[in-house]
Amino acid sequence: MTFGYMRVMCWVGLFLVFVTGAAFAESSVWAVTGSNSTVYLAGSCHVLRGSDYPLPPEFETAYKKSSRLVFEAPLAELETPEVQARI
Repeated sequence: MTFGYMRVMCWVGLFLVFVTGAAFAESSVWAVTGSNSTVYLAGSCHVLRGSDYPLPPEFETAYKKSSRLVFEAPLAELETPEVQARI
């Protein structure tokens, strides 16, 4: 996948979140179900307070039902000494 494609898909996803009534959702985990599979989308804040934990149970349910977990950032790259020095 190219960076341009991922960027467009992020904008499409963000648009869909706002136009589908997400503001009234009880949780920030959504299930998108197709004929053969389900994709779970989890909205997150990147800086959570201690009072934000525990996360809603929908997160744990989605994790347990998933066969693969994909993050928006390359986590291995974030663990390099260069990046850690900037954090």
